[in-house]
Amino acid sequence: NVFNWSAIKNWRSSVESERASEYSYQSDRDLVVVTSANAYLLVISDVATVYTVQAQLNTAQTLVQNDTDLNKHGVIASIDLLRARVELQTQQQRLIGAQNQLAIDKLLLARVIGLPSGQEFKVTDSVPYAALDGITQEQALHEAHSTRPDFLAAKQQVRAAELAYQAVAAENYPSLSTDTTYGDIGSPNFGTSHGTLTFMLTLNVPIFLGTQVRADKLQADSALQQRRAELANLEGEIDDEVRTAFLNLKSSSDLVSVSTSNIDLAGQTLAQAQDRSRAGVADNLEVVQAQESVAAANQSYITSLNAYNVAKISLAQAIGTAEKSALQYLGAK
Repeated sequence: NVFNWSAIKNWRSSVESERASEYSYQSDRDLVVVTSANAYLLVISDVATVYTVQAQLNTAQTLVQNDTDLNKHGVIASIDLLRARVELQTQQQRLIGAQNQLAIDKLLLARVIGLPSGQEFKVTDSVPYAALDGITQEQALHEAHSTRPDFLAAKQQVRAAELAYQAVAAENYPSLSTDTTYGDIGSPNFGTSHGTLTFMLTLNVPIFLGTQVRADKLQADSALQQRRAELANLEGEIDDEVRTAFLNLKSSSDLVSVSTSNIDLAGQTLAQAQDRSRAGVADNLEVVQAQESVAAANQSYITSLNAYNVAKISLAQAIGTAEKSALQYLGAK
């Protein structure tokens, strides 16, 4: 073929589709990063919960030991000892539940990252609180429309559909082709044989393709409109995801700050309640209530910190840079 405009447009459409596939591949890699990071953060949260509940269990055991001695000497009533034992068993139940949840989430993480079945492992990195600075919502939106792989893939798909439509429209155009044949005729003796050459130039002018081309154009236009609608919908989703990620970042960051302050206040309350109980000013009800406040404050901090880190991962995914900047967003070195 020397000239076939329809074939040229189809080739260009295929090139754009190939580029779209490359962007889709990158988007899938980002999804793998996000899934792995979320599973890892969940295990870290579970580990922190186990440590916190274990600390509360140790405190409850100390309270039971102290109340047992005081009850033997008649300083406190038996109900105070029973209350301390109930608190101890409550913490034991929480520890069992926390350890079980940790084991389940470790199985999920192992499956996500592709470890062999039954492989034992321990997480070695913690993700403490690290404020995310240096990026605004407007910058994130601009970067998302510039670098997000699935958005770029959708744009390439629209371009491919446009070229496919142009290729269909070009089916009515004339095409030019050549056919060249070279051979050798004569006796088997090379001295008496000679070569032959046939050259043909063909101009193809479509005449009776009107109805077929119109049908193909309707089909190609339908596909083009669908691609454009998908691109517009994705653009709205990106805007929503980026704004939602920033809202979650703001709220979870505020919760981390409040939870940190609440841990300090709950710790002071527990210390004062223990002093009052040892001095005989109050029974151990205040101590048990203070222990519950400490446990709730610690769990609230763990939950809010995990939500903050997940929000940062979600922002990296919304921008389209999860593979490149996920660790940076989490504050990892």
